[in-house]
Amino acid sequence: MTRLLNRFRRSPPQQACSTPVDRPGNIADPNPEAAYQLCQFDDRLAPVLLRWVDSPRVLRWLAPSVERALTPDMVLEWRRKGGRPLCLVRHPGPTLLAYGELNPMRHQPGHYWLGHILVDPVKRGKGIGTRFIRAMERYAFRSMGALQLSLVVFPDNRSAIACYGRAGFRSVGEEHHRFLPSGPMHCLLRMTLMRSEWESLEDRHSA
Repeated sequence: MTRLLNRFRRSPPQQACSTPVDRPGNIADPNPEAAYQLCQFDDRLAPVLLRWVDSPRVLRWLAPSVERALTPDMVLEWRRKGGRPLCLVRHPGPTLLAYGELNPMRHQPGHYWLGHILVDPVKRGKGIGTRFIRAMERYAFRSMGALQLSLVVFPDNRSAIACYGRAGFRSVGEEHHRFLPSGPMHCLLRMTLMRSEWESLEDRHSA
């Protein structure tokens, strides 16, 4: 694994080679042949994510417990036992567009946590994030038997908050965390989506 990661650090792949977990879906796109698909994340693509962290602010939003630089090994440690590292890819290609995880909440059957959501900087502001979150929702509720999805987000990450809102998440309060032993206390917004709420949204979208 170490040799493989070192090789990909030198020359990260441009195309995704992950295992599909959902059918590709056609969307409004300048390329009429384009389709998007939710896939299991391939560990060999971890170095690509490092290039997407294009500012200290993005690093703070993504991984506030990281003091200096993110590494591929850190990315691989994000997932929990029973969790799913997922990505959104675009066909033809396929090309990697977004990354995130669905991790189970301890002692809360059916409750999953969305973590480390990250979109290719070139694709931000084009609806990719919302499409990715909706694809993760469908997979969680249809294939994983989820009853509830939750996440936290920094209040100053307005674009992410708007993205989660468009995908059906609602704010349920605030949480306070100290990510580094000598660091400040941070206030984060907690958002959630219940299965019944998602089903109502799906009915509206299909109407």
